[in-house]
Amino acid sequence: MITNTQISKAKSKEKTYTISDGGGLALAINHQGGKYWHMRCTVNGKRKLLSLGVYPAVSLQEAREKRDQYKKIIASGLDPVIEKKKEKLAQQEYTFEELLREWHQWHYKDKATTTSNKVIRHLERYIIPELGAYKVSDLTPPILLECLRKVEATEKLETTQRLKQYCGQAFRYGVGKGTNERDITQDLKGILKSKTATHHPTLTDPKEISQLLQDMETYKGSFIVKTALKLSPYVFVRPKELSLMKWADIDLEKKEWLAPADDMKMKVTHLVPLSKQAAKLLQDIKELTGAGKYVFANFSDPKKHMNSQSVNNALKKLGYKGKIVSHGFKSMASTLLNEHGFRYDVIEKQLAHEEKNTVRKAYNHAQYIKERTEMMNWWGDYLESLKNQDKIIPLHRQA
Repeated sequence: MITNTQISKAKSKEKTYTISDGGGLALAINHQGGKYWHMRCTVNGKRKLLSLGVYPAVSLQEAREKRDQYKKIIASGLDPVIEKKKEKLAQQEYTFEELLREWHQWHYKDKATTTSNKVIRHLERYIIPELGAYKVSDLTPPILLECLRKVEATEKLETTQRLKQYCGQAFRYGVGKGTNERDITQDLKGILKSKTATHHPTLTDPKEISQLLQDMETYKGSFIVKTALKLSPYVFVRPKELSLMKWADIDLEKKEWLAPADDMKMKVTHLVPLSKQAAKLLQDIKELTGAGKYVFANFSDPKKHMNSQSVNNALKKLGYKGKIVSHGFKSMASTLLNEHGFRYDVIEKQLAHEEKNTVRKAYNHAQYIKERTEMMNWWGDYLESLKNQDKIIPLHRQA
């Protein structure tokens, strides 16, 4: 047992030495005369050396109390170091703004800068001014709902849902840190309005499609936009995805376009087999833009890609406003390919739709590639026959 007199008389030596108090507690004196309490113990079969503080800030009596407290924690099967960290976290009072910014920095550290910036702008505009100063532990579902209702009242329903989603992710991040006990957005399920699904205008009547394909040939705009317009029905990707098409991702010999995950809405690499008709269009425009990065380069600045709305604007100039939009080529292809007997899974994969089944979602971009290649080649021939007003005879039907 150590006495206070022993502690006060203990002098420094060339090397650090210890004075034992029993029960694993000891006072270490270093070569500079500094005195530190530590405790040797066994936790779950492992030897550990725990720091209990500096003398005289932590007195002999306080060191003994800590030792006894830690021994009780160990006896209950817990690790005092971990429990100490939990206690420290519990004592931290994060504001909601601090939690949101820390979550955002962690969650988006490897994400695209544009996406990351968009999320933080939304939080800084709608959530942080209203709720940022709140302690995380003081936030309740009604308080958060009141804030979200203000955004909902402006009819920005998709923004409202996304804000709720961001807050939920931040709360769940906080649960892991120990700053809060639960995700309070779970109590708001079904309370906020959901955006009504809208269907993009499209054409599915073969006669109307035939006329559209013929009208595309009469477009008087730039060659770049005209080529993008004519290619759209053959590849049926989203407008933004088409505008981001890069020469580095295209293999004209294999007749493939491998769109990188960062360019796709679902953030999954997407393989597009190119029909001979699609490949011909790309071969023609390669003479104009092939030396640059983007297939559909911006007319004013070739280092940038064309505006994602260029194809929509071209369709409007051709008189198809309200009849079909660029995104509508996906619905067109989906409807007609299903009608002609192609397998649903093959069509959905080519449409780059989100896979709800997480196991199936893990499959690579080449899934069903043989069937998809056959389907895309058939689709190219089908569209060409429509444009030429030939009699349409399906080349094959899938069982």
